[in-house]
Amino acid sequence: MNFRGNIAWISLERGYGYISDDASNTYIFHHCNILPTKGTKMLSIGNLVSFTVLAGIRSNQAVEVKLIS
Repeated sequence: MNFRGNIAWISLERGYGYISDDASNTYIFHHCNILPTKGTKMLSIGNLVSFTVLAGIRSNQAVEVKLIS
């Protein structure tokens, strides 16, 4: 199931961040394990994204995060 939200906080140096989920008004953890390639935008605070949620070890995790232009 796809969700929509905004990047609430991100640290590219540390490789993770949080997405504010529009539907549930909660924060979802996101591990930034894919570096952007040439021609793709870096994620930054406030960007609108779509994502899928997986159950993680400690909490839910956003995966397949895609920037909505």
